[in-house]
Amino acid sequence: MVVAVEHAVAGTVLVAYLTPGSLEVSGEQLRVWLGARLPAHMVPTAFVWLEVLPVTANGKLDRKALPAADLTTVVGQGRTLSSDTEIQVAAAFSAVLGMDSGVELSVEDDFFALGGHSLLATRLVARLGEGRVGQLSLRSVFDHPTVAGLAAVVDGSVSGGPVLPRVGDVVRPEVVPASFGQRALWVVGELTGAGSVYTVPVVWQVRGDLDVAAWEQAVCDVVARHEALRTRLIEDASGELVQVVEPGENVTDWLVVDHRDASERDEEATGELLDDWVQRPVSLNADMPVRALVVSRSNGRYVLAMAIQHAFVDEWSQPALAADLWSAYVARGAGREPAFEPLHAQYADFAVWQHHLDDQGYFDVARRYWADELAGVPELSTLPADHVRPAFPSHRGADLPIAIGAEVTGRLQQVAADANVSMFMVVQAVVAATLHRLGAGEDLVVGSPIGGRTDPSLVDTVGYFVNTLPIRHRLSVDDSVGSLLSRTRTAVLDAFEHQHLPFDLMAAEAEVLRVPGANPLAQVLLTYTTDIGESSISPELAISSGLTILDPVRPHLGAVKADLDVYLGVRDGGLEGFVSYATDLYDPATAAQFVSTLGAVAEAFAGSVDVRLAELEVPAPEREVLAGWSQGAVADLSGSTVDGVLRAAATENADVGAVVFGDVCLSYAEFDGRVNRLARCLVGCGVGVGDRVVVVVRRDEWLPVMVGIAPTLVDI
Repeated sequence: MVVAVEHAVAGTVLVAYLTPGSLEVSGEQLRVWLGARLPAHMVPTAFVWLEVLPVTANGKLDRKALPAADLTTVVGQGRTLSSDTEIQVAAAFSAVLGMDSGVELSVEDDFFALGGHSLLATRLVARLGEGRVGQLSLRSVFDHPTVAGLAAVVDGSVSGGPVLPRVGDVVRPEVVPASFGQRALWVVGELTGAGSVYTVPVVWQVRGDLDVAAWEQAVCDVVARHEALRTRLIEDASGELVQVVEPGENVTDWLVVDHRDASERDEEATGELLDDWVQRPVSLNADMPVRALVVSRSNGRYVLAMAIQHAFVDEWSQPALAADLWSAYVARGAGREPAFEPLHAQYADFAVWQHHLDDQGYFDVARRYWADELAGVPELSTLPADHVRPAFPSHRGADLPIAIGAEVTGRLQQVAADANVSMFMVVQAVVAATLHRLGAGEDLVVGSPIGGRTDPSLVDTVGYFVNTLPIRHRLSVDDSVGSLLSRTRTAVLDAFEHQHLPFDLMAAEAEVLRVPGANPLAQVLLTYTTDIGESSISPELAISSGLTILDPVRPHLGAVKADLDVYLGVRDGGLEGFVSYATDLYDPATAAQFVSTLGAVAEAFAGSVDVRLAELEVPAPEREVLAGWSQGAVADLSGSTVDGVLRAAATENADVGAVVFGDVCLSYAEFDGRVNRLARCLVGCGVGVGDRVVVVVRRDEWLPVMVGIAPTLVDI
């Protein structure tokens, strides 16, 4: 039996569960045999031998009873470690991947085959640099992923370059500044007011004999453990934004766990109750950043929720938050205090460290990189809008699910392996090609939030470490899938090499003109997770809690941070997620068109790396739209000129809107007036019919005026 399972480090992997037979064969022999007959993405990562497969009372396979996959069963098959560098690199592999201390690696063991991904590779580079093993880059790990290969790079590298100080090594001052990310969220809050757009919900649904008092104590324990969850942002006397951390022993004085009775409510009504509670605004300076809720339902069910202001938590904090919360619940239920491992650093230490890097010039190289990479970047990289973009967006949003089947996803994983790229790089390229196909242009940016925990000491700390990388794509209809993947690989690796620079400083280096109501640089965000369900509970903790963990609940925030917010990850073998779209800008049909085109582009990528972007199959709804655009009403324009048509429109439809840009709307009469004024100006400068004039103009309401004057006087 082969099952797609979620691994704590590797994400979704194929695991073969086998029962003994008359043939004696090892897992490695099976792997070799299958590898000669199947595509690589269909070969199980691990083989688990069982006396008998577990079944339910109905005789079906009991997936929940299957033991966890142990990826370490495939290690140690090659030459043993010999040099000091190989031993240090192998130790870094084990530490970053969370392997047991007794696992022995060989020089042929591959970092990514053992469950590594981009974020873990970043931590690997940081750990090796921290041990002064050598000067490495993220590209080194992708190009040389084995212990032997990376050790050879280390031995050949030149040491002595600048090494970043560790978080926690920088002395914390009495007044702690807000991090760069917190400053950015503060500005948004000041402009738009408190709202649910920057609320992070963490929700579980359980069944059983919940110890409510123990749960409330556990929530207080976790808030006391993590300083970020008891911090406010205020402006000091000098106008600087600073963090104020409340004492851990005072948590019970202000943290209140709300209780709601939903025993008479159905699923929809309970969901509405949860949505209303989550969407309650949180003020960064007036409110504490966290609140909790217990919803009692029928049949011994409960919904347990926390709502946390985004300035103090991110999606990558949720595994640590879940582990601490549920271990504290188990301890409190047993009548004892939780025995937490000490944290290496708190979020305030990170903020101090971040400002130290900036003050000491550690960001200088990254500043130069992003200034060059983003030079001339377009003001907007997004789908054409259905409605005029408001100068002050409401941030109201709606969601649509995305589901790409296991068969296509498997072929995409094979494409990634063959092209030596990660699935994150593949998904980045797919989203970029989709936007290009739908009219976003040939030069565009897709922003991707990343975990930001490059220092290993921050893995278990809750806070807002996330940074956004603006990945720039330059596309052409003549590009093949293979060439686009190659360029995306380069762009992603270069971006990760310079990820320490906060996003708002990247935007400052780009010097791009801001469009009112639009995010700087990246109006489309892509979050790719290697473990969807970040707040999941480990099987051990679930058993110890005495509760049955039911299917997760995802509250609807009704809010969006960008024009399009795409969330994708591999679950049960398929690429799944959703897109949140700004209802200020897009109709549901446009969002649905994006989803269908994304699926078609993904399938094309999975088919052949030689296919050109111009050859991508267009979903039927888009073909109908394009046909409508190309087959409008037929007008008799015989004997007419472009200038004559425009003048006639100005006479017949003087008050009708002709040009819309942001808050500016020009009627046909106003448009014609601007054309005439500009024409007279050019004539006064000596420009005559047939002359050529070089025009430099911003992309605003004056651009169509230039087009309007061109037929009469100039070439543009």
